[in-house]
Amino acid sequence: MLDIGLLFFAVTSLFSQLVSPCLTGQKLRKGLCCWTTRCEDEGFLPCQTQNGTDVCEQCLDGEYVRGEYPTSGFESSPCVEIPRCLQEEIRDDSGKCVCNRAEGYIRRLDNCEPTDIKCDKPGIELSEKGICEPCKENFYKDINSNDLCTQKRNITCSSGQIVDNGNTMSDRTCIEVTTVIQRITTENSITTTNNLGSSNGLNVSVIIGIAIGCILLVVIVIVVIYKIYKKIQGNWVKFYFISFE
Repeated sequence: MLDIGLLFFAVTSLFSQLVSPCLTGQKLRKGLCCWTTRCEDEGFLPCQTQNGTDVCEQCLDGEYVRGEYPTSGFESSPCVEIPRCLQEEIRDDSGKCVCNRAEGYIRRLDNCEPTDIKCDKPGIELSEKGICEPCKENFYKDINSNDLCTQKRNITCSSGQIVDNGNTMSDRTCIEVTTVIQRITTENSITTTNNLGSSNGLNVSVIIGIAIGCILLVVIVIVVIYKIYKKIQGNWVKFYFISFE
């Protein structure tokens, strides 16, 4: 019976394709041949005229669809009602319910559970792993709070200014080109001063070492001369007594 059902379905599909008034790549909807398309993370509006084209459009408020799909597989928009999030969850930009890390909840297995970890300093946030991590690229936090990092603004600067990308604790801003030049000049000056200081320190050390070496050499020479003198003096005295005998 199963084989007969599959055969009937195949024959019916082939027959519908043979008698369909639509061209390859079109889909018959309510007597209209529609050119299909592909949509991603949004619904679509079926064509409204013969040989028209399906148009991707945002889902209605309270609805969503995730991923890319061909409209040829649907009679109408596949948008569905957004699931309600739990009290300890919030909805991210894609409409997905995630743990509310700003309130101290992290995901453990399939549940959102509270944690005592506080990431209330600028430039850091509570991660999904339950540890404090620096703000991700293009995000920042400039206040003492448990809030998550905020995405940086996209800004356009006027003539004579450039974009300063900031850091994990500051947003993008426009700064004057002269300010950048002054900053670079100051940094180079500090670097040069440090290098000179290091060089001078090295010269002083060398000079002190040479001086100590010279002093030790003089002391050694004096000791040697003294010992030679004592030896000569002893030999002379011995010679003196022998002569008198």
